[in-house]
Amino acid sequence: MLSNFFSHDFLNTVRRVGSGASVVPLDHDKYPGLKGRFLAIRQTPAGLMLIGDKGPNVYGMDASLIIDLGGDDLYLNNAGAPVFEIRERMVSGIRYPTGLVIDFEGDDRYITPKFAAVASGFFGLGLILDMAGNDFYNGGQLSLGASFFGMGCLMDMAGNDTYVCSEGGQGCAFFGGAYLYDEKGNDLYQGAKCVQGFGGPSGLGQLHDVRGKDHYRAGWKHGSSYGTKGIYQACSQGVGWGFRKRAGGGIGILHDFGGNDLYEAGNFSQGTGYFLGLGILRDDAGHDVYRGSRYCQGSAAHQAAGALLDFNGNDVYSGKIAANQGAAWDLSVACLVDDAGNDRYKAADFSLGAGAQNGMGMFFDGEGEDRYESPARALGFSGDLSYGGGRNAGNMGVFLDMGGGRDFFAVKDRKNNMFCIQGNMEIFLDE
Repeated sequence: MLSNFFSHDFLNTVRRVGSGASVVPLDHDKYPGLKGRFLAIRQTPAGLMLIGDKGPNVYGMDASLIIDLGGDDLYLNNAGAPVFEIRERMVSGIRYPTGLVIDFEGDDRYITPKFAAVASGFFGLGLILDMAGNDFYNGGQLSLGASFFGMGCLMDMAGNDTYVCSEGGQGCAFFGGAYLYDEKGNDLYQGAKCVQGFGGPSGLGQLHDVRGKDHYRAGWKHGSSYGTKGIYQACSQGVGWGFRKRAGGGIGILHDFGGNDLYEAGNFSQGTGYFLGLGILRDDAGHDVYRGSRYCQGSAAHQAAGALLDFNGNDVYSGKIAANQGAAWDLSVACLVDDAGNDRYKAADFSLGAGAQNGMGMFFDGEGEDRYESPARALGFSGDLSYGGGRNAGNMGVFLDMGGGRDFFAVKDRKNNMFCIQGNMEIFLDE
């Protein structure tokens, strides 16, 4: 049924019929939060339903359905999210479990800082489809394609857009599904924590961006859980996250199809899995820059899996503190795969294909002339085996550069055109 709302035939029919409709009188006393010109205003058992004309409108009242034919509009309401009641800081009931917005064109602003608004599926279904325009989305916690025991979806088909939220958004799911899809444009994604493709327990959170030069930024508000000054917690950009001894993680995916992109995030980010979670960051094309902190760029810890996959372009990777670029800890599997390009890697301790506590960390670089700056405990490193007395198993740290180009290594005992196997499954190969 929902697919019918997004079919070209349905959307074209709605636009054609709406264009020929007459404007209805607006009762400002009954609807004080509405401004502009409207073709339909109906209060139904399923909630308020509105059709706005092609001019600028203000939506300042919660609504279950909004169809806007054009204009630079301002959304100050639930904006494609279920309507619920809060009493004494607790959710007391769901009034209307479905919220849907279809906006055909215009440079629109969706600004609602309250909890679980703007394409949020909080115990229900929340959807926004914005067809065109340079749009600005600003939400609070659990917004901009987020869910908690529901489904939240934000689809923007064109324009240079800005997405800003606090915690839990931009493709963030707990016990449900969440999806942010951007078709084209040079976009900015910014969030504090658990954003940009985050899968919490029983959640599938996805962010897909098809075209454009995009900037992803996460983690500037919450300090590092390790207490490191100047480092922040992000848990973002393709992260599957669980809560140890409580609930296993879900699946988080960030997929960028093309463009010269910039990824910036704090700890646990950029293709990371934590406690039974799976995190994936995939970039298909472009000259990209990745900046992260501890546990980033294809990393995993505590029975999890993480991967960063970059298939083309001259890319730059930078990781801080420890556990970057194909690092697995405690019965986990992690990898960084860069298929082509003249790439630069700056890594910290326990990186570039490193495994410890029965972890398997893998690094692969295909074609190109690459530069590697790292300490000694990297480039195919196998670490401690103290957890559970070693569990009668080993680690694996694998580094493979298969491009055949002339590569540079800052570590003295690693050279171009070299193969070695050391210790507890430490494998290094540069062709």
